[in-house]
Amino acid sequence: MPITTDGPVTRGTRQNLIDGLRARPMPADKVDAILAQVTDFTNRLVNTYEAEVAAGEVGRNGSGEASDAEILAERPPTCLLYGRVQSGKTAAMILTSALCLDNGFKVIIVLTADNVALVEQTANRFKDLAGPRVFSTVRDDVYEWEGQEDAIREDVQRDGLVLVCAKDAFHLPEILNFLQQIEAPAHPAIVFDDEADAATPDTTLAARTAGRPNAPAHASTIHRRVVANTAPGEEGESVNEVVPHSLFVQVTATPFILFLQRRGSRMRPNVTFVLEPGTDYCGGETFFAGFDPQRNPPDPPLVMVPPTEAQNIMRGRTVPTGLAASIDFFVLAASAKGFREGMWPTEGYKHLSHTSHRIAQHTVVANHIETHLTELRRLVRTGGPEAQQAFAAAHAELRRTVPDLQPLERLLPTVNAVLGQAEIFRINSDTDVPRYGPRINFIVGGNILGRGLTIDDLLVTYYIREAQTSQMDTVWQHARMYGYRETADVLHAGVSHRPARGSVQGHPRERGAASGVAAPRNERGGGPYPRGDWV
Repeated sequence: MPITTDGPVTRGTRQNLIDGLRARPMPADKVDAILAQVTDFTNRLVNTYEAEVAAGEVGRNGSGEASDAEILAERPPTCLLYGRVQSGKTAAMILTSALCLDNGFKVIIVLTADNVALVEQTANRFKDLAGPRVFSTVRDDVYEWEGQEDAIREDVQRDGLVLVCAKDAFHLPEILNFLQQIEAPAHPAIVFDDEADAATPDTTLAARTAGRPNAPAHASTIHRRVVANTAPGEEGESVNEVVPHSLFVQVTATPFILFLQRRGSRMRPNVTFVLEPGTDYCGGETFFAGFDPQRNPPDPPLVMVPPTEAQNIMRGRTVPTGLAASIDFFVLAASAKGFREGMWPTEGYKHLSHTSHRIAQHTVVANHIETHLTELRRLVRTGGPEAQQAFAAAHAELRRTVPDLQPLERLLPTVNAVLGQAEIFRINSDTDVPRYGPRINFIVGGNILGRGLTIDDLLVTYYIREAQTSQMDTVWQHARMYGYRETADVLHAGVSHRPARGSVQGHPRERGAASGVAAPRNERGGGPYPRGDWV
């Protein structure tokens, strides 16, 4: 079935992404490359809806209205949008939504991990859509749509509606109630389950299948509220059942558990689309394909920390050597970048510490960072040989990839100024998006930083987390340093770059670390900058 590819929502959304209306501007060629791919994806979505849900409701000449008739297929269709870690999946969802709104879909529901920062980030980015109202479940005490239900009911028919909701037992019932209040079932819908392999699968299925005496009688809560609900008193109260004329689109970089679902399961996709990341994408191959654990030191951007680093984090008052080295490198790399260019990102550069899922350990790590920064401030303020000695190793490491690096003595005044503008943030499930400082920012967290959250201008990752079972999907999702782009800007800036080899995330024990590589930029734009990843 033909679709509209240049409708007003698509045109306006494309320009908003290029202009950076809600986030960092994206190059036009990058936006158009994603748009070309998701146009094919949207065409498949429309054809799937036409063949398996209902005819005549979506597409170029679709009515935009959903009937009460049962869907055409024996089971509701499940689609999968697969994209690599930090490869532009959110931008792809936004542009897919724009195309869908221009082709008769009226309701877009975006489900995210139960994480205030991620819900807020996702909702803000979906506001790049030109036309529909965008609401989210960021606040618990009052919802943005309360008191506007009648007006929104009319807006849906004309402009469409986007809802961004955390996958949790508190917000999902409220979303279901709101969808019914605004008569959303009367319109074709798209349900994007972002990170669909997290929380949505039925976690009680194995126990029931094995016949365990304590097995729950019904599916796990999030599965019931998203996919299908048979619990007494809750029958039919799921997102997919409340809007039956819809497409359920799973979005993830790690679809293994979805493909391993039993045949016929609603969680097993029957339509799959692969989002290509582009030739300049920096992912696992760039970082880890040639990792040799016997090579010391490893090739940039990896720097290995001592094997006892994880244990030393929690012991005594001494800052672990690997963490201290990563801080030294980050401070110097950010200073060198600012010195070279004479300007800084609006929200400064970032250092990420991913050490454990335990919040108590995040506090310990944050205290270690503050202790080391205090010592660096003292040394640099005093000046002389001690200040140069403190950053000598970091300077030598950075020179491995930035041969024309300024002498250390010329950088120390900038380092001194930067140290006075350091911010430390602990991120957990109840934390809003941080208000980053203008120079250097230290982010400490666990599971919340492991999926979905984009960290612009990330220079250094300090990673020592060890899982009891190192599952590949978990390890990949922790790779927040993926997604940078190798660009000609590197050469224009006079910074050399060579492909990095090594494997932090790929190492069997999830160990590794990284040195500085002056190169990639992230998917939202940015520019070349020194990199470092300590694991």
